[in-house]
Amino acid sequence: MPFYTLKQLEKDADYIVTAFDQVQEAELDYIQTKEYQDQELLTLDILRDKDFNDLIQPLTDYFPKTYQYLVALNIQYQLFFKWSSSFGSEVKDKLTCQPFFHLNNRIYSLSNLFFRNDDLPDYLSQGWSKNLSGVVCSDNGHNMWGVTLIDNPLAWLSFDMYLPQRGKKALINTLIERIPYVYVNSKEDDISKQNKYNSNVKDFPNLRCMLDAREPRGDTKEYDLLFICYQFNQTLYWVKDGDFENGLYEITNPQDALDHYFVHVFKQQDQEFSRFDFNPWAEPLALTQKLSEVELDAVEPEEEYENISIPVSDPELAAKLGHIPAQIQLGLNYSLGRNGLNQNLEMGHDWFWQATKQGNLLAQYNWASYWCETPVYKEEDLTEHELKQLSADGNLAATYMLGVYHENGDQGLAENLEIAVKYYQQAADQGFAPAINNLADKCETGRGIEKDLKQAFNLYLLAAKENVAAAQWSLALMYLNGDPVSVNLDQAKYYLEEALKNGWDNAEDILKAFDLV
Repeated sequence: MPFYTLKQLEKDADYIVTAFDQVQEAELDYIQTKEYQDQELLTLDILRDKDFNDLIQPLTDYFPKTYQYLVALNIQYQLFFKWSSSFGSEVKDKLTCQPFFHLNNRIYSLSNLFFRNDDLPDYLSQGWSKNLSGVVCSDNGHNMWGVTLIDNPLAWLSFDMYLPQRGKKALINTLIERIPYVYVNSKEDDISKQNKYNSNVKDFPNLRCMLDAREPRGDTKEYDLLFICYQFNQTLYWVKDGDFENGLYEITNPQDALDHYFVHVFKQQDQEFSRFDFNPWAEPLALTQKLSEVELDAVEPEEEYENISIPVSDPELAAKLGHIPAQIQLGLNYSLGRNGLNQNLEMGHDWFWQATKQGNLLAQYNWASYWCETPVYKEEDLTEHELKQLSADGNLAATYMLGVYHENGDQGLAENLEIAVKYYQQAADQGFAPAINNLADKCETGRGIEKDLKQAFNLYLLAAKENVAAAQWSLALMYLNGDPVSVNLDQAKYYLEEALKNGWDNAEDILKAFDLV
């Protein structure tokens, strides 16, 4: 996104407003004609009749210190409007609208981006990128130095761009030994090819730079970088002083570290630069014995998966490191009692959940099968046709997944919330807990069905009794926010603890944030 000082912003924008009714008559007529179909104009509908605290409310779940700091400042957001042309035309035919707030002589953007990114942890995709993004810290619009805040994750760059050119190949080999999956390419299952040095950025999809904090025009060593293990275990790494060899650390509690970091950034004045110390959350990343290519013993001969060769020797270690096929295999092995493991449905359910959190649809189907009276587990991804056949045979997990496919637009299907709700309702009517939870979510948000918070609450209660972590999490938030029930910290604590037991990791942070531990 562009970097602005307030002076530049006022120069580039047609005008700036602080309330919806200040939008000029011509623009309002244009908006009504367009009926909010333009993506950027959706901002108006979202921001209308809302104050700043409402817009950043989701931050309370993930970055409570940042939320408390911003609320204490009593900040007011603003909107700027600008006409632009399309495809080089001189005719200004597109009205753009961008919300922002002004703090300590910098401009911060309130993101109105709507995107699904299953490769991001919730504290980023839900807590940060959907609420705040971008920072203005340059007095020259053409000088992009000094990026000091996490920006839109879709724009994150490969780590390859930050490596020093001298000794680059040797440095990459060192990184491979220290960071699992630094080189994994989802389109290449040959580890020898993955480890082979290639300067093409597209071949390094996993380790992504999410924060580049440099002093403007400063020494190349005087900066810090944060990288995230993007596609697999989502570990956060800190490169201190730009030193990839001796200054590489793992951030042990990234959510808390970023919460403190954001407050640090917001306190900075003008062009003054002060680095943030990640040391309290950092552990040195020591050089370990080089990992070798080994086939997963747990995989049966007739089963095929992409990336079945991974640079670790232990299938359970692979699963713990975030390798989705390994997690699914462990889930199947425990659920079916095979490959030397005793049948343990709860262990199988837990391993499927680990892969489900990374957005894997096959894992989600198998995870949902846990609630079936007679679970039917599957080894490969299911098409809509296959799901419909299973659903017709009474497989409620398949009925539930048809709803998921239509809700997200997966497997080539067009996104259709109304159809998704029908499938959720069909499975929910037969007492299927995951579908009850998803139906509750639609009632809460009003997506695909009329909004009804009381009905959502009652449905969440039903799903929570069946130990659906997402439902327990949602109930806890309702009790914390006091809508549609009265605030009840004891009930909030109970459901957060239950959600944590069932694998909803963020519940622990909320327990600590509200001193409910």
